[in-house]
Amino acid sequence: MGKTFSYLCLLVASSSFCLANDLLFFEPGACNTNRAHVQCSNVGPGFCCTGGRPFCGNLSCPDCVQGNDLYSYNRASCSGAAFQACREPGNGAYCCIGLGNGNTCAGDYFRGGARKRDLPMSQVGGTAPKDGDKIMTPEEAANCDKVVEPNKMVFTDAEGVQREIHMPAGTFQTASEHYSAKNYEELKKFPAWGKCLRR
Repeated sequence: MGKTFSYLCLLVASSSFCLANDLLFFEPGACNTNRAHVQCSNVGPGFCCTGGRPFCGNLSCPDCVQGNDLYSYNRASCSGAAFQACREPGNGAYCCIGLGNGNTCAGDYFRGGARKRDLPMSQVGGTAPKDGDKIMTPEEAANCDKVVEPNKMVFTDAEGVQREIHMPAGTFQTASEHYSAKNYEELKKFPAWGKCLRR
């Protein structure tokens, strides 16, 4: 059992390099990683990450590279027209776009020029994605139906300690409710981020 568990930990750890980017959801304000936020970790292009209140203020993808297109939605779906979009500018800067500050929200990203839908009316920062570039790789097209919830939360507890927790599949809503109620003791019961967990 010990060898099998160690192997699975190594496999999980090594697989995190395959997918690449994190999508971060913030409360209204700015995309500042020192503030409370949730994230979908290591998601590939075309994956739809759905969020919810209170983290439907802003969206960023700090690991996205220059030319990637970031899209936000003011609903719990990545289908249809985006709320806002931004082409990552690179050179140490990254997009921070609005999510509408509603009860639900979502975000996804694609390699530059690989988007399937028409552009939204507004875009913030960077340069506007070009409407004529809509070719998708087969891998990106396959990912369009994949939906995930945030699996990491960063928050500062009542003692002023910044904490990072892992939210196993299906626990995002419960963790968000604890955060909104400032019930930090319940949040501390979640596994610390970065530990290899048995499922």
